[in-house]
Amino acid sequence: MGGCNGSNRQSNEDITSRKIDVNNRTDFNNQSKKIKILLLGTGDSGKSTFFKQIRTIHADKKDLSAESKKFVKVLRQNAKLSMQRLIVSCQERNIQLPKMAEQLDAAISAEDPENLSPETAKMIQALWANDIVREAYEKRHELKIHIPTNADYYFKNCLRFSNPDYVPSFDDMMMAKLKTTGVQETQFKSEGNDIILVDVGGQRSERRKWLHCLDDVIAIIYMCAMDDYDSMLEEDGSTNRLQESLELFSTVTSSTYFADKGWILFLNKRDLFEAKIKVKPLTKYFSNLDPKSGSDYAKCSQYLFEMYRQAFKGQHLQHHFTCALDTDQCAQVFNAVREYLLQDLMNKIVTI
Repeated sequence: MGGCNGSNRQSNEDITSRKIDVNNRTDFNNQSKKIKILLLGTGDSGKSTFFKQIRTIHADKKDLSAESKKFVKVLRQNAKLSMQRLIVSCQERNIQLPKMAEQLDAAISAEDPENLSPETAKMIQALWANDIVREAYEKRHELKIHIPTNADYYFKNCLRFSNPDYVPSFDDMMMAKLKTTGVQETQFKSEGNDIILVDVGGQRSERRKWLHCLDDVIAIIYMCAMDDYDSMLEEDGSTNRLQESLELFSTVTSSTYFADKGWILFLNKRDLFEAKIKVKPLTKYFSNLDPKSGSDYAKCSQYLFEMYRQAFKGQHLQHHFTCALDTDQCAQVFNAVREYLLQDLMNKIVTI
């Protein structure tokens, strides 16, 4: 009798165990079909460019065609406002510019912000060919002139932008600069999974909105700009951009609101960083780095990662060195992130 009761108990335990396994598999299948990822980082870190890359890679061709038309006005504004800000900044610093600069400034101010006439575009290109303007652009970080990093792309292509029949290319869309305000979200399928990618503004005034985007988020991609080590924050002009990013990273990864989230760090703009350290060695800004390593990409990139690793207050951190303008690399990195998150989901469900 006692043996039968023991067998029954063991049988019941086996049934219960199998039910738990089935429920775990069901939970995993349901959860793994939906992956919601939040993009965080300071302004100009490349979040929106990465967001555009992923959305474009997975977009329907019809949707992509409609999307491209939205960037016509944006790129025209980018070209005009970037040059106007460069002109005004030079004037404020008593940098003598050709008389054409004043004429161009007046023409931009008088023109419809959403338009770009061929005449204005020709003046932009002519002024961009001036050595003084080029030198001011090259020294924009030292002079604290806040214009997009890729403003030279706008200046070189502005005549094309001004064409009445202009249709933005893929590269044009990736280069377009539009400050993110509010929340952008894109949904698509990837390898049988429903992916939701959410991008929120990185400026200080936008960060209060971050907590409202946490519902069902399983992971956070935090993006930093590697080339920001010599730049100041646009919001106050005195705070180093890299230091701001590090402090923000430390704050958000230590927050209880983000405690159960997966963290992936994107050290972005690696191409710009590699080029910049050859001209401005990292040792000029960080004295504890080996003086011989200031222009060595491998050592300098690892040095920056270590700074973020030490600032990290979460549990697990995956990292990638990225270039958000590189479409193939964005696709590869995002696939790696998806696989990492699926495995993380499986591990969490198995340990329930």
